[in-house]
Amino acid sequence: MIRSIDWQDACLQDTEISSWSNKFARAIIGIGVPFISALAKGLQSKVKGTSHDCLVCAAWLASELASLGENDIRYYACEILLLDIVHHLHPGCELDERVLACMCVYNYTSGKGKQKLMSLSEGSRESLRRLSSFTWMAEELLQVTDYYLPRKPRVSCVHTQILEIGQPGNGAATAITFFRGQLFVGYFNGTIRAWDIRGQRAVIIREVKEHKKAVTCFALSETGQNLLSGSADKSIRVGTAINHKGKVITNY
Repeated sequence: MIRSIDWQDACLQDTEISSWSNKFARAIIGIGVPFISALAKGLQSKVKGTSHDCLVCAAWLASELASLGENDIRYYACEILLLDIVHHLHPGCELDERVLACMCVYNYTSGKGKQKLMSLSEGSRESLRRLSSFTWMAEELLQVTDYYLPRKPRVSCVHTQILEIGQPGNGAATAITFFRGQLFVGYFNGTIRAWDIRGQRAVIIREVKEHKKAVTCFALSETGQNLLSGSADKSIRVGTAINHKGKVITNY
């Protein structure tokens, strides 16, 4: 499964343990849906150790089910467990969790469960892309999803620019909008900044403080020439989207 390991190496084989594991797995499989439903609840646990152990169990069970070929219990397991397993693909999880989750998805979605891959979000597919350098299973899953969804646009969740490092603080960003290469950000203290983010480096092109309290929303006119900003100070200001030299148009 991991690219740099030869899983056929004799030192990694233990027929006695494999035989015991197969028998134990078949006994669990005999319980059927009730056991799988209990496993799903364990995967949803907020106790990290519990959810991790259940993920290990799900991965082990998936490999045993895959060895039995096409069967209904594997399809039921896919129906019940897949959504909870996919959460462990997130890049914020530990690498071992992500690899185990990938192994589960690969084994549970084989055969009839393959159509379930069509429901994977773009975020999950992006997680598989990142895992593809570690395991061939992720690469094969991507090939299947790309085959079924060839025209789905790819949106990466990787942040390519960090704007605020080294900039004077205005409190939390409370509103944001984007238009033609310009990013408008409203802050808790009423400040509005306009960034030009078309280049490799973001540049502040305008900063004004027309509101007395937090900026809560932005809206652009149909032509894109005017930018409206709303605030917790109960005012709306309007200005050009280029320099945002605003004036009060209404008070509540």
